[in-house]
Amino acid sequence: MLSLLHSNGGLPPGRNENDDGEAMEAIARLEAEGRLIKRHDAEYRRLAGKHGHIRAVVRLVAAHKREYDGLIRTARDGVAARAGIEAA
Repeated sequence: MLSLLHSNGGLPPGRNENDDGEAMEAIARLEAEGRLIKRHDAEYRRLAGKHGHIRAVVRLVAAHKREYDGLIRTARDGVAARAGIEAA
């Protein structure tokens, strides 16, 4: 399970209760983006060569929004399962 607890049992300074959820969402988005890139490798390479990685990913997500939405749902479920909690 993802844990951000400090050695004293509480949250370390600068952390809050939302950090675990934010970290899980970030991991899910990275996984979904990675899968989208693999599925559309030629398109990604073309865009990355022209615009760089970040803009290429943004354009790929926008161009394949429905597919990305499905991938993100699947990734969220997987991250939550690995963390041992139920997905929202």
